[in-house]
Amino acid sequence: AVSLRLETTQGMEEIAPADLYYLEYQSRKLRLVMKHGERMIRGKISEFSERLAPYGFASPHKSFIVNLNQVARLNGSEFVLKTGEVVPISQRCRQKARERFFQHLSR
Repeated sequence: AVSLRLETTQGMEEIAPADLYYLEYQSRKLRLVMKHGERMIRGKISEFSERLAPYGFASPHKSFIVNLNQVARLNGSEFVLKTGEVVPISQRCRQKARERFFQHLSR
């Protein structure tokens, strides 16, 4: 299984992309929401967007990166995750986010 080495506020950690639900940029840090809780890391959302793209992640909003494997449905301007959590899709990213989601579903 693939895992990412990330420097979290708790120290160096190995995190499997499959266990990562979404990332949210919050007060100059990134909040990772995962199967087993949350972690905070430093970094730019843009660099993680590129790093996670090969694992089925998309950026539907300038402050979010979502794991498309965790999306239950697309609901207008938001992704609803299997956990019930909601990730917004910005107007600017809507077209691209929808395309990425439907491409992902057709795999």
